[in-house]
Amino acid sequence: MLIKILNIYIKYFFLLTPFYVLSYYLTITSEFTIIQKRKIVLKFTLSMIVIALILLIGGNKIFSLFGITLDSFKIGTGAILFLSAISLIKGNNDFYKKTKNDNIAVVPLSMPIAIGPGTTGAILVSSSNIQNTQSFLIIFLGISFAMLTLGGMIFLAGFLEKLFGKQGIMILSKITGLMVAAIGAQLILVGIKSFFNI
Repeated sequence: MLIKILNIYIKYFFLLTPFYVLSYYLTITSEFTIIQKRKIVLKFTLSMIVIALILLIGGNKIFSLFGITLDSFKIGTGAILFLSAISLIKGNNDFYKKTKNDNIAVVPLSMPIAIGPGTTGAILVSSSNIQNTQSFLIIFLGISFAMLTLGGMIFLAGFLEKLFGKQGIMILSKITGLMVAAIGAQLILVGIKSFFNI
């Protein structure tokens, strides 16, 4: 059980694109007070876990409602993850806009920056693997621990910026992009293999 939780934890930690989120957070909160920053970290972490819980519980209902097969969703999710990874590697800065509003913790920090279309799709795919209470707990705990780790990273953002430097964080963000690309490619291959019964 612990090994399964660890595998899910590692997968989702990369899917949450931690160093990209860290870069965004450092840029957008540069003029915030320490109290504002702590509020953002708390809201950010809690909102991610709540969003993940909603997606896990409602995943199968969404598939049924729209008549989507799991294989086609895996292929679509993999494609989105791959495109997200390209954006990370290229260093897309579309979201880097200054603001003094601490409501950024939920939108856009939690969603769509941390939980983007690719991560959302991956959570929905994971929801299809829920067979009983134990499997639900394994998946939910793995995802939650990944999100708590990301929350901890954001809390230590100032220290991490001094440790790695802005260039170091950008390099780590690009490495994260490569890992996300690999996860996306894997989802596409698994979806195609299952679709054609290979």
